[in-house]
Amino acid sequence: MRLTRPRPPIKELYRLLWRMQITRGRLIGLGVLGSITILIALLGRGADDVNDAALGAVAGYGLGVVAAISAVWVATSTLGNLVEDGLLVYLWTKPTDRWLIPIAALAASLSVLAMVVLVPVSIAAAVTEVDGLVTATIAAVTLSLAAYSSLFVALGLAFRRALWWGLAYILIWENVIARVGSGTARFSILSYGQSIIARAADTEPRTGLRSSAASWIVPIVVTVAGMVFATRRLDRAEID
Repeated sequence: MRLTRPRPPIKELYRLLWRMQITRGRLIGLGVLGSITILIALLGRGADDVNDAALGAVAGYGLGVVAAISAVWVATSTLGNLVEDGLLVYLWTKPTDRWLIPIAALAASLSVLAMVVLVPVSIAAAVTEVDGLVTATIAAVTLSLAAYSSLFVALGLAFRRALWWGLAYILIWENVIARVGSGTARFSILSYGQSIIARAADTEPRTGLRSSAASWIVPIVVTVAGMVFATRRLDRAEID
């Protein structure tokens, strides 16, 4: 008799959470949102300042709008919907450590976002034909999506209606308050990703230029901090 090898719990968690995020409406909606970046990049090729137009298309719209909104839509619901529906206890019954649940949620969110954000925004960067912009865009979008997703996965565990809290952060803080001065911009995830792209485009973003080291380190720190917070939240939560 052939014995079936049990599937590792982390893979099972990942597959479950990933399937929950893959809906036709979501993929179409976010796919269209991301594809507009390519159109904006094409139109920018005829601008007087091609580099500035490329920055606006890729960093302004692609990163500031597509990546941010897509991340908050996907990541807040990965565990947040289970919390609101009282179904998170189902994941607790899995034979795995609780700290793996946020990791699986982050991985599932990033898998979806890679399709609807990273691919079209990277294509848009290639369309601009600005030297080095594709590599910078891939790095900036990947780091930003990881930081956003980790933050919003944690937000989904901490608050009801986390989607609206996440949208408020993006629309009010990142796109308004962070542009007032360099001090407030330092607390904006967007400013670090935009700085990576801006250096490749040889221009300066509206949120100010962060140092090269900070542009890489801060998103990684935010990603780790979000996972730590989410794990602590799970450890302390009581679900009936």
